[in-house]
This record gives sequence, C-alpha cells and structure tokens, in this order.
Amino acid sequence: MVSVNLKSLVGKLNPTTQRTLEGAAGLCLSRTNYNVELEHWLYKLVEEPDTDLTIIFKQFDVNPARVLQELTSSMDRFKTGNARPTALSPDLITAIREAWILGSVEYGSSLVRTGYLLAAILADETLGRTVAGASSELKQITAPQLLSQLAVLLQESREAGGEAISSKTASPSSGG
Repeated sequence: MVSVNLKSLVGKLNPTTQRTLEGAAGLCLSRTNYNVELEHWLYKLVEEPDTDLTIIFKQFDVNPARVLQELTSSMDRFKTGNARPTALSPDLITAIREAWILGSVEYGSSLVRTGYLLAAILADETLGRTVAGASSELKQITAPQLLSQLAVLLQESREAGGEAISSKTASPSSGG
C-alpha cells in the first residue's frame, strides 16, 4: 500500500466531514478509547443535521435513532482506559482514502462529503463488514444500490455547497 500523508488526506475532507471527525476524536477521548474508530465517526456523522447521510437515510428508510443506539452499543464494547492522545484507526484512514478516490475519480469532486464516505465504507469489504457488525440498521443500504443513486441523491444536499456533482458514470464501478 502506498504511504499517504495523513494531514493532506484529512485536508481533503469538506467542512462537515472535518468537523465530525474532530467530534469523533472528542468522543473517543471522552470514552477513554484508544483509537478513533469508524463507529465514533459514524456516530458524529449521524448526529449532524442536513448532510448527505440525512438524504441517504431517508431514501433507504434507515432510522437514525436506531443507528445511534447500535453504534453506542458497539462503542461500549471498545477497550477503555486510555489516558494518552488518541490516534486515527487504520480503518478510518482507509475510509477517508477510499472516499476521496471515489469522490474525485467518479464524481469529479475535490473534497470528501459524507455521502462519498458512506458509499466508500459500504463498498469496501472489510469496512462494510465492520459497519454492518456495528449497526444492523445500516444493512438496509447496499453499496451497489447507493452507488447507483448517489449522484442524484447528493444534488439535494446542502453539503454540495455550490459544488457541481459530475456523474461521469451512472453506476461507478465498485472494484477495490
């Protein structure tokens, strides 16, 4: 795997994903967990109003309150007792990298949005399995379904911030 500069990668996050990642780090610290995991970040993403996820959840009939409850239960099983600064988990870094690739290559976006992040997580076999294990409610969204509708769904989002969504492909390949 190619080594990626973490600061540059995090710099590819849009304001919403960046703010929620910071919130996830705070959540991890408050729970004295050792690494900021996907579950911490997803929790903060689901809490955030008016994002791509809000639209995606509505489209796929996902109950955000249930997702939050399931993520909390999952985080309750994490090891606690850390008194040192936390680090981003390898899975979280993979998720950011894959979301940036998806957004930039398939949709011509320079920044990672919450919709790209969720799609990339679900499309990755390992990350998708982690998320499915943390929240059965999220199993209602499959990567192929989401990827086939993503460009249209994201046009309705406030997260677009004026950025046009290029739909080079109607259904991006999910090859990994």
